[in-house]
Amino acid sequence: MECISESCIPRSFAFGMKNVRTRKEFLFGTWTEQAKKLAEGDDDFTKDIYELNAKSLVTTWASYPQAESGGLKDYSNRQWAGLTQDFYKQRWTMWINQKKAELKGESTQNINWFAFEWAFARSHTEYTTEASGKNLKKLGEDILKNYSSKDPAANGANDYTGKVTVTAGSEETSPLNQSL
Repeated sequence: MECISESCIPRSFAFGMKNVRTRKEFLFGTWTEQAKKLAEGDDDFTKDIYELNAKSLVTTWASYPQAESGGLKDYSNRQWAGLTQDFYKQRWTMWINQKKAELKGESTQNINWFAFEWAFARSHTEYTTEASGKNLKKLGEDILKNYSSKDPAANGANDYTGKVTVTAGSEETSPLNQSL
């Protein structure tokens, strides 16, 4: 089964979430709850600041000037359950909808990404800290069985068997290196 429609994106996110939900380390709730625990015993304002900082570190990174001109867009992105569903999926949906409108010849406005990201960071949505416990091997088998057009283990027809040469660093000579 090939995925050639816009339904592929939600389905891809859903499968990604099934996978990351299997581990506590990949839950957005684990991250935000750890931040809130750092403010244990403090007032509600301080707890809110810790939560805001935890969320902004993986979304906006900072305030508007740093987010827009600091070169740190998506610097600290994470593929965590909760964050991917509520943040990245929504962002992709906004972008895709804008591009679809443009392709139809409709006039569109620039999306204010910071406003969307900042609203997310300031929200007080609670995220789970409990992993699903689902078996990754079974999840992978389900994906291959129900959503793949090819079985990668069926034969070696697509395996590369040629020679590969890998080099580290650059072989280019820069003006700086020539003067040494």
